[in-house]
Amino acid sequence: GCTNSAQTTITVNPLPSVSTGTYGPVCIDAADIVLGGTPSGGIWSGVGVSGGSFDPSAGTQIVTYSYTDVNGCTNSASTTITVNPLPSVNCPSSFSVLITDPSFTLVGGLPAMGTYSGTGVSGGMFDPAAAGLGTHTITYSYTNGNVCTNSCTFTITVNAPSGNVLNVQTGETFATIQAAIDDAQTLDNHTIAIPTGSYAGGMNATAKDLKFAPGNSPGCVNIVGDM
Repeated sequence: GCTNSAQTTITVNPLPSVSTGTYGPVCIDAADIVLGGTPSGGIWSGVGVSGGSFDPSAGTQIVTYSYTDVNGCTNSASTTITVNPLPSVNCPSSFSVLITDPSFTLVGGLPAMGTYSGTGVSGGMFDPAAAGLGTHTITYSYTNGNVCTNSCTFTITVNAPSGNVLNVQTGETFATIQAAIDDAQTLDNHTIAIPTGSYAGGMNATAKDLKFAPGNSPGCVNIVGDM
């Protein structure tokens, strides 16, 4: 009938308090997000997670931060990172205009209310004379309510009037190259566009410093051919 006893203390440590922080929403083309859970020194996991970063191209995901303290107690917390898709954007078909055409409003980009940019574009309008002869790439960009932006491109080709000799700056057309050179409104550094072909080099261009682009140079001028 003899009894004895002993006591011991069992220490129960609390789990560490863990916080993920808040991230997003972001667009799917955004740069990787640096994750910063607290306390520091934990481990992130989840789809799209590599090291301490999240790649938005993985789409909307739940990511988890786990932390183990000095007592060997582990706790974790999770958060959702919302990733928004880019808007679907459509451009008008490519088309051609004459360099003598007046400026015009660009239309056809969808959804509406986006912006156009490129050579010859200003305030949503395209100016063939400002763009110059040749093919120009125009970009249409649209930003949606989630502040995600997407874009598409199309081309506008600016041509010289067929069969005419054209002063690009004044818009006047002439029957001959010499007539364009001799015209009183043709000034230094004006560009004369001419139909494609071979021309004699003996034109009297010494009175004006004319530019006929691109490249064939009869006398001191360059020739612009039809596009």
